Amino acid sequence: MRRVPVAVLAAMLMTAPPLLACSGLVDAIEEMEPEPVPPDKADYVGTWRSDDGVVTLTIQADGFLTHTKSQGMSNSEFNAPIKAFEDDAIIAGIGPAVQTFKIDKPPKKVKGDWRMMVNDIALTRD
Repeated sequence: MRRVPVAVLAAMLMTAPPLLACSGLVDAIEEMEPEPVPPDKADYVGTWRSDDGVVTLTIQADGFLTHTKSQGMSNSEFNAPIKAFEDDAIIAGIGPAVQTFKIDKPPKKVKGDWRMMVNDIALTRD
């Protein structure tokens, strides 16, 4: 994915005054630039799936998170930059569209497979 530097986006906004009326637009753009996953959280990076295949959680090294849930005709997907890693949660989102992923058990290698539990769902890394 090609990203436009924040400075370029800010310059574009300066030439379009009507857009400046949008409160917090520049702040929202800056918020979309995630921080890379910290080195001490590197074990979280990868694609994780529930045993039944319903839930997939992908954590990219560049700081983006994708959460999908597909069950029958019901599908949901959440894509966002990671805002913070806390002791027991990953917080991702932009502005008011934020989700907290509760870490019940952090990543751990079990019998050759990386496993963790998030939001009470056991996940295995691909």
